[in-house]
Amino acid sequence: MRRILVLLLALAMVAANASATESDLDGDGENDDVDLDIDGDGFENTNDSCPLVFGASSLLEIGCPDYDEDGIPDHLDWNRDGDIWDNDEDDCPMVPGSSRFVLKGCKDMDGDFMPDLYDDDADGDGIRNEMERAASTGLVMYDPYNFNSTPSDVDEDTIPDVLDDDADNDGISNVDEIAASRITGIDYSWLDDSLTPPDYDKDGSPDAIDEDSDNDGWPDDVELDRGSGHLDEDSNPHLMYLGIDTGIFYGGGLTFYNEYTDDALEISLSGLMDIVFEELVILLLLVPIYLGLFLSRRRIFNELISDIESAEDVSKLSSIEETANEYVKSKHLKVYHGLVLRNLIETQENKLEAMALVSDSEE
Repeated sequence: MRRILVLLLALAMVAANASATESDLDGDGENDDVDLDIDGDGFENTNDSCPLVFGASSLLEIGCPDYDEDGIPDHLDWNRDGDIWDNDEDDCPMVPGSSRFVLKGCKDMDGDFMPDLYDDDADGDGIRNEMERAASTGLVMYDPYNFNSTPSDVDEDTIPDVLDDDADNDGISNVDEIAASRITGIDYSWLDDSLTPPDYDKDGSPDAIDEDSDNDGWPDDVELDRGSGHLDEDSNPHLMYLGIDTGIFYGGGLTFYNEYTDDALEISLSGLMDIVFEELVILLLLVPIYLGLFLSRRRIFNELISDIESAEDVSKLSSIEETANEYVKSKHLKVYHGLVLRNLIETQENKLEAMALVSDSEE
């Protein structure tokens, strides 16, 4: 057992010695035990103050790490990163930077003296970091630390178009411009302030979707129905006649309103004219039609009566009866007309039969 342990220990020492012998720190192909410049920094081991660490320092100590390449090794350099701040003042002593607010000497890519870590707009492109991230999608990613990676902002209000309710800043929201385009069939671009839907009263709602386009208190549909100008704030149904306000709204009790009130009773000349021209006119137009139907039926009725009275045989009366029935079916005569005619036909038939009997008896 002891022999085995001795053998293993010997093998381990040989392996360690071989490893040390074959070590090549700078990867130049020469083993460190024969390499005159183990760290490969250009300074021979005998002159290198840091022979196992690559470095370019040339002052005070030779061949040690020198981040700012000023010749002084980092561990002796009072300003390691080479910016204007000494190490004891520099909040980022190993990173050159120009920041002056919150943190000194830290990275400040847009040169506003606010460190990128605390800068709302790190790349200085005018759009806040969180806005750039929010505007990013699965297909397009915007980098808040890259000036050349900036989302579109047509109106330059620092809000990316995809997040801006009014992207072209024309006073009308993107949603309303799209809605107006659908209603009118005209392409009002929400990204072009020169293609803006009309907005007569300048309330931010396009006329196409504005319930009161002239903002006079009267709904457009009421004004259009009554004939007043829905794009004229000085025109409304109560001002259409006599050059004065001819209406009022009654709200019950002793409550009256001069302004349009949807749930109140309108008492006005305009309302009366609306009833006359939109409801009574229909009835007036029907009068000639009904009168024409009445006269036509009267004429047919009188003609059939005359034919019945002048009929001289039963066969003629049968023919008249058939004609009367057809008129009733086709509604050229009413049912009661048919009943009257039927009675007259029976009376005339009885009369003809009586005349026939008298004639037979005389013979």
